[in-house]
Amino acid sequence: MRTLYVRSNFHCIHVDENASTNLYTYALKLSTCLDNVYIATPRLKVSWGTMSILEAERLCQTYLLKQSSKWHYHMTIAGTELPIQTNLNRIQILQLAPDKSRNDVSSFPQSYNRQKSKKSPPPSNLTVYKGEFHSILTRDLIQVVHTNPLALEFWSFLNGTDVPDEQFYPTLVHLPELPGGKARGTSTYVYSELLSHYKIWRDGICQSKQFRSGVCQFNYKDLMNIEQSGRLFANKFNQNLDLVGIDCWKQWLRVKQVHHQDIAPQNYVDKFPFTRRIAHMHY
Repeated sequence: MRTLYVRSNFHCIHVDENASTNLYTYALKLSTCLDNVYIATPRLKVSWGTMSILEAERLCQTYLLKQSSKWHYHMTIAGTELPIQTNLNRIQILQLAPDKSRNDVSSFPQSYNRQKSKKSPPPSNLTVYKGEFHSILTRDLIQVVHTNPLALEFWSFLNGTDVPDEQFYPTLVHLPELPGGKARGTSTYVYSELLSHYKIWRDGICQSKQFRSGVCQFNYKDLMNIEQSGRLFANKFNQNLDLVGIDCWKQWLRVKQVHHQDIAPQNYVDKFPFTRRIAHMHY
């Protein structure tokens, strides 16, 4: 939280029901001292591959929508992630989006896998897409998704399926009637083109050589690649494997905050779908 907190932003924390009492107490103290930090309730038991991931996120989304109308972008950050950019640089990067309704959501055609339970076809014959949970979502999209009948039907449809968090937004961003549906820089793109997160799977360059569930666990050897990625957040760090890299990165963030340098737009424009100037859409 120390690396993320900014007075002008709004922060919502969901503390897992299985988290320690000390951690929950610390989060409560933060929300008491800082009027732009909120604790999501009720606390849920969040487990990978289940609806609980989306449910925890929606608790925060609902709270933030009620608290203020002054924020434009929503990003979900896990406890194993660290920011790559300072808040000022993040703002500069987000401002490069040529259409302010654009969302950063990876999305590609879904392959069919056998599920444990039989499911009816998706509502309204939706084509289901797959992508990463990591994203940059606009307030307008979130607000509509919480009330749109088709989005609510699709939410119910995904309940009980495997890894629904990787299908919900990747599918909905293809609907032209939803905010940002006509503004995507590229109709479909994979995780490596995401602006929101720098994440390395087994087929990528992982200097630490340590993986968990196929995802690189960054250490001090990965810091240069993280900085050069230009993304907003890095996923993921593991304090049980390497504290040196985490401490070094926090110090580097502090240096960037004290000695500010503007971002170079040419490193972003047309490099990422989110900042691409011309939308190439196919319906």
